Amino acid sequence: MVSIGVVGLGPMGRAIAYYLVRHTGHVVNGYDISDEAINEARRLGVNNAVKADISNYEDLRRIANNNDVIISAVPQSIADQVVLGLHEFGKPIIDLIFMWKYNEDLARKLSSGSIIIPACGWAPGLTNLLAMAAASELERVEEVGIHVGGNPVDPKPPLYYELLFSLESTVDEYVRPATIIRW
Repeated sequence: MVSIGVVGLGPMGRAIAYYLVRHTGHVVNGYDISDEAINEARRLGVNNAVKADISNYEDLRRIANNNDVIISAVPQSIADQVVLGLHEFGKPIIDLIFMWKYNEDLARKLSSGSIIIPACGWAPGLTNLLAMAAASELERVEEVGIHVGGNPVDPKPPLYYELLFSLESTVDEYVRPATIIRW
């Protein structure tokens, strides 16, 4: 049985952990510094949600030692720190926004060792990977629908929308120069 660590139990991390708990047979461990986020994850069935400070080397070591693969859903401002720290322990890592601004020296440094899927994103990205994982469990799949966004169950004015993404990351996505990688 595979053990998956989800680092960051905000809206996206909780959704990832919830999906994994409900739709896979894997052990899912959740980590966050916020008691509120941990309690919300536990309410959703992520029973192995515990407190962790990812700026603490020993907490990162504990996360790496207790999981076969790690999914990081932390804010952009600390994503690089988390991925770099966990990479030292040789664990495969999927991160939603790591290396948001491509850095060739950093990419070269991380090219050996554990597998890192950087800037996977939520959608498209992780939703597609999870949909494929779910489809692979079935004998036959004719169609897969992926619905994402901040459409709340109980919409409230003035926007009738729920902000799920980091505002900093969203704005940066539209104003930063595009990155082209040529081999």
